[in-house]
Amino acid sequence: MDIGWVSYDADLEKHAKEILSTADTVIWGRGTYQMMYGYWPSVPSNPSASQHELEHAEWIDKTHKIVFSTTLEKVEWNNSRLVKHNVKEEIMNLKQQPGRDMVILGSPRFAHYLMGLDIID
Repeated sequence: MDIGWVSYDADLEKHAKEILSTADTVIWGRGTYQMMYGYWPSVPSNPSASQHELEHAEWIDKTHKIVFSTTLEKVEWNNSRLVKHNVKEEIMNLKQQPGRDMVILGSPRFAHYLMGLDIID
């Protein structure tokens, strides 16, 4: 996963950890899901992975992942669920469920779409 353009340092790691500590659900569009799934499941077996990467890989594996896509047929990552229709209704239903925060990690086009629906807190 090439994110070399991000200046990822100890301060950003701390900030990310604080934000994600309140979340138990990640929301993604297709492209970001595929990118993340192509990278994070391999981190635990990577001997050069940092402690932060190992901790994040563990967190993301345990976290609920909701993938919104009209083109994917299935999602295979642990704790993942595919939603193909009724985006607004699904998000509104998720917001009514017990649990912690939901976060959108990446997925800029999908986030922009959700902003247009006025359903992001």
